[in-house]
Amino acid sequence: MTASTEADATPSTLNQLWITGSTSLTIFEVNGHLLGSVPIAGEPQDICIPSGFTAYVTTRQGTVVAVDLSTRQVVRTLLSGGQFGPMDYDANTGEVYVPDRQHNQLDILTPVTAGTTMTTQEPARILRLSSSPQSVAITSDGQLGFVALSNGQVIMLDVPSRSIVTSIAVGGTPHFIITGLYPPEYSPTSTPQQATTTPSSAKPIDRLLLVVLMVLAGVLLLGTLWLFWRYYQKWLSAQRSARKRLK
Repeated sequence: MTASTEADATPSTLNQLWITGSTSLTIFEVNGHLLGSVPIAGEPQDICIPSGFTAYVTTRQGTVVAVDLSTRQVVRTLLSGGQFGPMDYDANTGEVYVPDRQHNQLDILTPVTAGTTMTTQEPARILRLSSSPQSVAITSDGQLGFVALSNGQVIMLDVPSRSIVTSIAVGGTPHFIITGLYPPEYSPTSTPQQATTTPSSAKPIDRLLLVVLMVLAGVLLLGTLWLFWRYYQKWLSAQRSARKRLK
């Protein structure tokens, strides 16, 4: 993961590269210069760095720890006694979403503010799931979340309302999930009224309807190609029969 440790960071501020190893986090400059390391007990595995000065790290021994980016010290252990997968965070609230594969639940952590001694009980909330969550991804606008389950389902969440919108069957055993950025709010073909519509005003059900329509369009296209193939096979058969009669 990349992160900036400058208090007055801007988009042009150089980031650092934080990497999980077998026993520690290793920090590099973007030019490859080694800056240091942070020992992590329990074999670090996944790392998540929201905006701010705290990194969240899962370990193979079943813990989640918070690390101060500035001091490069472990702040405290946030979770223990689970089997935790790749995390993501809500950019609006700073909350961190942690899949707990062992207990079939999604743990939501309160943002840890670096440099303070105030602690809260973690997790702040728990979302119970029907199967083991393998990975989670939160959209950049903080409106939707997607959780890959070991039973071949992907759960879509309405993040602000803290509810499950729907379940999508993808098959197999998905292990990782990621979301991309939304299209820009303004485009040359947009009218002024369209340009003022924010992504947060779009309802999750509208996005789901769009996905369904795209799937139906794909089915219709495949059906058309299949009918064309059948017609072509019949034409070839007729041509062969005609040649046999001529002989």
